[in-house]
Amino acid sequence: MLNPFERRVAICGSMSAYANMVTLSRLLLREGVHCILPASEDSIHASLSQSEYQEFKRRVSFSYLTKIRDPRTFALLAVNMDKHGIDDYIGANTFAEIAVAFAQRKRVYLLQDIPEGYEDELVAWKVVALNGHLDGLVRDYRNSVKEAGLQTALFDI
Repeated sequence: MLNPFERRVAICGSMSAYANMVTLSRLLLREGVHCILPASEDSIHASLSQSEYQEFKRRVSFSYLTKIRDPRTFALLAVNMDKHGIDDYIGANTFAEIAVAFAQRKRVYLLQDIPEGYEDELVAWKVVALNGHLDGLVRDYRNSVKEAGLQTALFDI
């Protein structure tokens, strides 16, 4: 359970990359980076009608966008794995999550590189392409936690 002042990274991406998201959250936690993940859709999708699934998708999308907007959320990590023959794939929902994070002045990281189709926007929004290396995100997170700790310490004086 996160305390109200604890920083976290929200992870997002195509549900086909959900196993990668879980693995990344575990790797980051070992580095001291707290993460949140979207709800998995695998088991529920098959049991719902199309309209029930759309309602489910609407609820979980709204809920996760709220978590991205939360002040405790330091950054968004988009897991943009290659998909459908497209390098560094970003789907519509992931792009929406990136846009919300940008609008909330959150840092945004891509696990891989910036896809061609979104290059203008993502470069202008200062999205960081990690090219598979998490060190930059981990360093930025640790620095952010230190800054938050110093600011909190000032209130204790």
